[in-house]
Amino acid sequence: MPLFQRISPCVTLIQNAVALSVALDHPAYDCFYLAIAIVEDELLVTADRRFLSVCAGTRQAGRIMALGS
Repeated sequence: MPLFQRISPCVTLIQNAVALSVALDHPAYDCFYLAIAIVEDELLVTADRRFLSVCAGTRQAGRIMALGS
């Protein structure tokens, strides 16, 4: 099984990632993962408790979940 099924160029995600970064007041590098999850209509699984906390109570809360949940 390949580690990655597809690679998405960051350039196609920049606009969404930056908008999420500004809206969430969170670093853009994490928001790239959230942006691709939104584009691919997938769930983002993370161990980053700070990012989970930032997303809680926002419209993105249903798009992200804690690793091990």
